[in-house]
Parts: sequence; structure tokens; C-alpha cells
Amino acid sequence: MSKRNCYMMPGKVDSNTAEQVREGIFALLGDPGGGGSGGAGAGAGSAAGAGAGDASGGGGAGAAGAGSSGSGAAGAEAGGDGAGMAASADILLDFANTAYISSAGLRVLLMTEKKTRALGGSLEICNVKQQIQEIFELTGLAGVVKIT
Repeated sequence: MSKRNCYMMPGKVDSNTAEQVREGIFALLGDPGGGGSGGAGAGAGSAAGAGAGDASGGGGAGAAGAGSSGSGAAGAEAGGDGAGMAASADILLDFANTAYISSAGLRVLLMTEKKTRALGGSLEICNVKQQIQEIFELTGLAGVVKIT
């Protein structure tokens, strides 16, 4: 992978946060909201993911916010600006802070994998805790997505 966009996953990915995560990741791919509206959002925060953006999940200056109704725990670094420019389709999802993922979160991961592959890129997941790794293995996601 030449240029890779990194997205810091929030501590909990469930039905309340899954849509915001999807919007943030798709904004990195140059597709804000995955077909919805987007653009250069008002996101501000650190590369570690403390940002809060507008409802479109867009971000400015390399940080994508978690959305106005979100926890502010998700953020992005190293890449996409959410403005729909040609971005790298290589995505790295950092699960260092993630302790819980629901079926809605798993669906977001599958949608992201499908989208990145369609764009000629790849999806990689890193820093996965043991309990999350077990979920990935039980659901078969570990065979679909590269986990490092």
C-alpha cells in the first residue's frame, strides 16, 4: 500500500455509532456518507480521534469527526479531507480503543471492505483486542479482512 488512510475506531461500535463510523470511513474514500451529502466538514480534533464533526462526518485538515450526535471518540488521521477528492482506497482501521462491536458494526466493516475492494484498495484492521478477534473469527470476518 502506498498511501493509507487510518481511522481510529471508537470504544464501542453499536447501532448508535455504526452510521457515524461508516460516514467517517467513507469520507476517507472520497465518498462522504457513502452516497449521501458530505464535504469539508467542521471537524476538529487530534489525530488520536477526539474530533467532533458535523452530521456528514466530514473533516478538515486530515481529521474526520464523529458526527454531531456522536460521542466524539472516532477520528481519522493521515489522509482524506472529506472533500470528495481522489483519496487512497487503502484503509487501516485501528481497533486499539474498541472493546465492543455489534452486528451493526460488523456490517460497517463488511461494507467498507466491499467498497475498498471495488475502488482497487484494501482494508486492514490492527490492534484488535482478544474478545473482538474472537468475534471476527466466529463470524468469518477474519477470513475476509486482513487483521494484523
